Amino acid sequence: MTNEEAKQEAIKKAYGDNYELCKPDENGWIYHKIIGHGKKTFNHPHNFGYADNRTIIETCLDHSNPGNYKWRLRSISFIEDNNSWIRIEPDGSNLPATSPQLYNVYYDGSLNSFSKKETDFKFPYSCIKIGIMHKQRLITHYKPITPELKPIY
Repeated sequence: MTNEEAKQEAIKKAYGDNYELCKPDENGWIYHKIIGHGKKTFNHPHNFGYADNRTIIETCLDHSNPGNYKWRLRSISFIEDNNSWIRIEPDGSNLPATSPQLYNVYYDGSLNSFSKKETDFKFPYSCIKIGIMHKQRLITHYKPITPELKPIY
């Protein structure tokens, strides 16, 4: 499964039975036209049983279409960049190149039947170690460790 297919599968899973009715875009957004005070159109979150509050729903104005807004479930809020994690392609084609950069790694439980638990490895790994771990089917994701910035004042 490619990264784009995995992303679309995550969106389908988040919306469940409402996926076909909601028709979210490639990043999980559902567009809602405002037609008047207190009136709801078909794509309103309430019509799908979602509470319209910040703990469950993320909303914003649709700047490409003034007077409208878009919404999506909080569980897929950062799906555009996968919360900064890079999902490793099955063939390893997107593994990091040799560099001094260090990475965190993650295992989502999808590669081996012996382990179903998600695991977030809390140690920094080099790109060489990531390649070895991928070949051993121990990791599914990685992300660069960004150094903390020093205070300005």
